[in-house]
Amino acid sequence: MGMPTTREKVTFETFALKTYLPSVQTHKKSVGTDISLLKNHLLPWFGRKLLLDIKPLDVQSFVNALSNKGLAPSSRNRILMLLKFMFNSAIKWEVSGVLSNPCKGIAELIENNKMERFLTSDEAKCLRISISESTNPMLGPIVQLMMLTGCRKGEALNAKVSEFDFERSTWFLPNPKGGKARYIPMNERAVETAKSAILLSQSLSQNSHQSEYLFANPRTGLPFEQIFSSWNTARKKAGLSDLRMHDLRHSFASAMVNSGMTLYDVKEILGHANIKTTQRYAHLSNHRLRKAAESVSQFYGDKGW
Repeated sequence: MGMPTTREKVTFETFALKTYLPSVQTHKKSVGTDISLLKNHLLPWFGRKLLLDIKPLDVQSFVNALSNKGLAPSSRNRILMLLKFMFNSAIKWEVSGVLSNPCKGIAELIENNKMERFLTSDEAKCLRISISESTNPMLGPIVQLMMLTGCRKGEALNAKVSEFDFERSTWFLPNPKGGKARYIPMNERAVETAKSAILLSQSLSQNSHQSEYLFANPRTGLPFEQIFSSWNTARKKAGLSDLRMHDLRHSFASAMVNSGMTLYDVKEILGHANIKTTQRYAHLSNHRLRKAAESVSQFYGDKGW
């Protein structure tokens, strides 16, 4: 593949498939998502158009069409961000005739930031019981590590034994979603969970015994490609059919905030690149502060002035 220095006019499809994807597939983590968004949304709409002919009105019409299809605001924004990135790349690579980004000035849609789902103590107990009965013996340790560290599902599934320093109670993530390597501090239960997972993995099969992964698939010795089936069975059995695995991360953040940790603490441990992402938990902090303010009336006593 070469950068598009030719003066020939280039269609969106040609640019996407022959220049953009080959250029980013070796280093962009979300290239799989890019392929899906291109195939299902961008190529059907823009594929045959010349890059230099795509104008802001075309992009706005496209966004409106996505809305009419019923796509969620977050999904529409993700597609718009990819299109914007592709045009920025075309400008940087000096694709013939592409001098400006037609996505510039197209407003992102307001996302419905509904209340995050948090796991209660009683729900956690029910979930642990149902998971203990799962046919997937690795589901329990995976879920427990997520609950105790706030890590993402992908981070847990791809965790390597070599990343854990049990003496310092830390887990090093060299290549997380945010792109910046970070250390996750581990409490005692999290350390014991990881240690137990190693022993369990080694006992299941020769493949997992020799694997470098903490939660190795006994059949392959590699990370699980998906655990949704066993997770879905367990959550339904616990009466928590609306609980997503990512909600375990939200629950971890909720527990930290309600224990007195600052939003900055939450940001650093969860590895958020931007404090705006952490702001979703601000209302929990306000609730804790209100309780602190209420303690003042108790200090003065129950009698009025």
